[in-house]
Amino acid sequence: MIDVVKISQILKKISWIIIGTLLSLLLALTALWFALPALFAHWNPLGLQCQCQGRLSLSQRKLVIPPLQLMYQGKRLLIMPTAARLSHQAVEGHKQRWQLIIPQLIIYSQPWKTLLAPTRTSTPLAEAPAPPPQWLILLRKLLHGQLVVEQCYWETDTTTPLSLQLSHRETGLYADIRHPLFQGEVSLIAQRRLQIKAHWQTNHPQYPAGQLQSKCQFDKYWRAWPSHGQLQIALQPTQQLPNVYQLLLQWQEQQGKLQISTKQDKELLLDLPWQWKNKQLQCQSGDWFWPYGPKPLSGSLQLQWINQRQANKPGYYGQLRSHWQLNESPWGNAMLQLNAQLAAVELKKILIHWDYQLSGDGKIPLPSWQSQGQGSYCPLQQQLVLKRLTANIDSWKWGLLQGEPLRLSLQKPMTVCFPIPQNQPPSTSYWQLTTRQLQLPHQRSLRQLVINGEIQASTTLQQLTWRGVLQAAGLKPLQGQGTWKNQQFLGELWWKQQPLAALQSLLPAKLPWQLKQGLLTTRATINASAVDRVNLQGHLRLQRGAVSLPEGTIKGITLDIPFSWQQQWRLGQGQRPARLLIDELQQQVTLRQVALNARGSLPYQSTSPLQFCGEISEVLGGKITLPWLQLPQQRPGLLTLTAIDLAQLTGLLGQRQWQLTGKISGKLPFYIEDPRWLIHQGYLWNSTPLNSVLDPILANNLRPQVGEQVADWLTHLIIHQAQIQLQLDTLGKLTLDSTLHAVTAQQPSQPIHLRYRHQENLLTLWRSLKASRSLQQQIEQQTSSISRKP
Repeated sequence: MIDVVKISQILKKISWIIIGTLLSLLLALTALWFALPALFAHWNPLGLQCQCQGRLSLSQRKLVIPPLQLMYQGKRLLIMPTAARLSHQAVEGHKQRWQLIIPQLIIYSQPWKTLLAPTRTSTPLAEAPAPPPQWLILLRKLLHGQLVVEQCYWETDTTTPLSLQLSHRETGLYADIRHPLFQGEVSLIAQRRLQIKAHWQTNHPQYPAGQLQSKCQFDKYWRAWPSHGQLQIALQPTQQLPNVYQLLLQWQEQQGKLQISTKQDKELLLDLPWQWKNKQLQCQSGDWFWPYGPKPLSGSLQLQWINQRQANKPGYYGQLRSHWQLNESPWGNAMLQLNAQLAAVELKKILIHWDYQLSGDGKIPLPSWQSQGQGSYCPLQQQLVLKRLTANIDSWKWGLLQGEPLRLSLQKPMTVCFPIPQNQPPSTSYWQLTTRQLQLPHQRSLRQLVINGEIQASTTLQQLTWRGVLQAAGLKPLQGQGTWKNQQFLGELWWKQQPLAALQSLLPAKLPWQLKQGLLTTRATINASAVDRVNLQGHLRLQRGAVSLPEGTIKGITLDIPFSWQQQWRLGQGQRPARLLIDELQQQVTLRQVALNARGSLPYQSTSPLQFCGEISEVLGGKITLPWLQLPQQRPGLLTLTAIDLAQLTGLLGQRQWQLTGKISGKLPFYIEDPRWLIHQGYLWNSTPLNSVLDPILANNLRPQVGEQVADWLTHLIIHQAQIQLQLDTLGKLTLDSTLHAVTAQQPSQPIHLRYRHQENLLTLWRSLKASRSLQQQIEQQTSSISRKP
């Protein structure tokens, strides 16, 4: 409490009593308007020093106070660089009272913290009420007046001044504060009622402007917390907050409620009733609602805050326990337990230690999952430290892929500042995603799958840079890198010269192929956003590939596959199709120079079909071409046969009693999705004369059935013209209708005209070939599945 008598005794030693009185008033007003309440409770006047740069003077009935500085323990508290004016006159229509106008004032915060440091523990809210504070008793004794500070600066910011106007009237204490970005009114009126009105603007698009209104009532003991009142805050829309958000805090004694709402949403975003009891803040039945994600989220909330004062050394300690129930989130229903511990030796050294546990209920869309984390946060430095984070999914399934279990973990502690200082490098975090086994279609799997990645944040946190490496047992690493910018994910993936043999474990177990040699490379770019979803474009190449078959080999395999994915796979890019080249395929039939082009969508549909074309340059002495095929089929594909050698074909059939030589050509319309036909209205013809020679024994066996003359014709028949219609249905039934114009070797001048119809089941014919059992079974299964189509 200020001892006015003691100050007067000191100033009486000065000869000019009037100047001493005014100086005392100046010191009292300065301390009253610029010091905090604790200053008046513990102020020692002998510790303050006032240094004036000039003399007091009178001008136009006003006392001119020269520039001065106020010091405490040798350190500056404040500086008044220009002269102030003290007058006694009518102000704002009121009766005459004192008015002190200070043009400029510079305040130094650090000495004030020393001066105002408390010497005893504040009285807790639940303890016995304290008597009225000394600063209030002093305020009641002062004359009514007004203090105006036209420009007030802090030593840390001398560019944006603050203007302050304090008025002490009969009805109470009033303050008007103005700043380029802030304006507020504070009034402490009769019956111990405090009213605050303020609004502020910002120069940053991400920080909201807003308004604040508050009314609260103090009890007769002027405890630190008002007995009842309410606080309302309205935040204007920003880029991140598209609506006007309203916050309402109401309390009565030791209980109240906190509500957050918008005008657009019928439900409250937060409805949190609370009560303060036994140094604990408890919220048992809170509700929350968040409608701004892909789907609205809601849930319940429980909070508990324990506030304690440390006994062994000055400081504060508090605990926060909260339980959040998430309903219908993208990960299913979930429960979040968030704990925090606040520790502070002093306010500027607050440190919050936190940990969380998040778990799902195991229902759709994800099975059972858990996540845990631990870290700390420093509010003053806006520094977040993430010490530990893990997330686990017991088992998962995405399309044809399955994995168990899946684990994401932070490999090194990471520190992030908001924002990152310009003179510091961006923060980098290291992550690892592992799964013990990734199950693929056809009962295949990848084991010990590990993805190591690092994420680097820019100084504005608006852009992230990532790198990653995927590894699995037996495979070389798949690498990737990219950025996250403007809510868009960009990146690229590449695989450097992966040996083809390393992919053996990815083939279906029933497929009897052995990957022998070849180098596989691939590169892809990724573009993903909430608007465009995921867009993948890439290129896969295989050079000098070789595959071993049960009864043959494939040599000289070249793959050149441009591909993309946007909700479905697409082969080819622009005018460039996906292309397969094979130098040689050796099995029962040797194929050379095989080329197949593909372009279109997988899976295909009428609006996005899949198209093929291909050619086999050497097969059975001739050539097979497929000019065009589209799936789904709107018209049949057309296989063109050119100069097929019948001698090689009959050798493939293993016929020793019948020799057929010469070459044939043809056009075979074939179907893939027709319920009845595989080949319909096919047409074959001879491109060279054909020679048909029967074994004499077989010819003799035919004589009783066809007669002597016909048997003689068939023994050696020279066919100059052959026309054959070919049909093959989905049951495997082959029908040949032939018209032959020929002569016999015995009577070359005698023409022979034959019409011949032959029917045979293709499956039975196939069994007569020297095909491997596995290939035979695959053909039979495919034919059987086609025959079952409606």
